[in-house]
Amino acid sequence: MADYIAGPYTVASSTGALGTTTPEGIKIEEEMFFEPIKPDQYGGNTMVDAVQTGKTVKASWTFQEWNTAVKAVAFPETQGYLGAPGSLAKATYSKYIRFIPTSDGVATDLYEFKYMIPSGGRSWNLNSKLRLLPFTGEAIMYTSATVNKFYTTSVYTSALAY
Repeated sequence: MADYIAGPYTVASSTGALGTTTPEGIKIEEEMFFEPIKPDQYGGNTMVDAVQTGKTVKASWTFQEWNTAVKAVAFPETQGYLGAPGSLAKATYSKYIRFIPTSDGVATDLYEFKYMIPSGGRSWNLNSKLRLLPFTGEAIMYTSATVNKFYTTSVYTSALAY
């Protein structure tokens, strides 16, 4: 992530383009969970190592303008229904999300989340000339070849010649 440059993104899903983020772009939060190893012979309760037990990944952004496609992602019709354990990735409210740097921005990386479900609260300002919609989604881990991942990144190459 050392080469990341912030900027606006076009948000797309498997159903097509959803809209554009505000110039602040996207925020990705990764939280790792560990089980500490604290053997008594090394100083009582002192942690000497840890085993990673899991991770969560959330992405948040603000749509500049929202429409029916954005509404379908932010407020899924099947909200509140759970399928069989471990099948969230196949649920109708889990979406493929792609962030593509806009041509007038300075962002350089393309981000792809294979499965993302809405999380947290959602609110919007109905009296604004810009109908901003803040959104937070939680990524579901998937297996690609033999690697477990939450999202992929690649360098975006614009078709525009400068």
